[in-house]
Amino acid sequence: MSQDYEFFDTLVYKQLPELIERLSMAVTNPQQVEFIKDYKQDVWSTIIHTFASIKRIEEAADYFRRIVRQGSYPSTDACAALLNALSIGDSPLPVLPTDHSESEPTIYGLKPAYPPQGKAPTDMFIVPDSPEKYIELVAEVGLAMLYSALRQNILHKTRFYRTLLHVLSKAGMVDELKLVFGVVMPEAFRNVPPHLLILQSF
Repeated sequence: MSQDYEFFDTLVYKQLPELIERLSMAVTNPQQVEFIKDYKQDVWSTIIHTFASIKRIEEAADYFRRIVRQGSYPSTDACAALLNALSIGDSPLPVLPTDHSESEPTIYGLKPAYPPQGKAPTDMFIVPDSPEKYIELVAEVGLAMLYSALRQNILHKTRFYRTLLHVLSKAGMVDELKLVFGVVMPEAFRNVPPHLLILQSF
């Protein structure tokens, strides 16, 4: 197993960055620049999903930050994997960035949630003082993920909603659970283009 992780680390931290850097240097027009941006988003979202699945939260959070810094947002599959890993863990909670401000308009009744921040701007992790506070902060992370996905019109998967609803339930956030399940989900799915509906169940 350690050899598998060593190969994965080499691929993620050496080979892929070198490939992406070469591609970035070769682009000459806006369409190519946008392609590279989307390519990074796809590849890094997959990396987030993989790291989260093996409980390597710090590395998953690092790639989450990279995607947001380039003006994109992780896929909802990646968000679901990271949110699930956070909800069943007891490690410090990573401080994650977002792509919106608290002054943005509501979307389907959902206010612009902002992920928990540390006491200092340079803090990369938060250490909650109780398990109850920890899961509450994880729920806030999930709501911020949902708002960003809605804002960027990223394809929403039922797996992400299942994970978020489970976290909201564990945190005892009944009003938020009712809003997501009763209003946001139906409205979001209603506005998905018909040819993409089949992808929602995966």
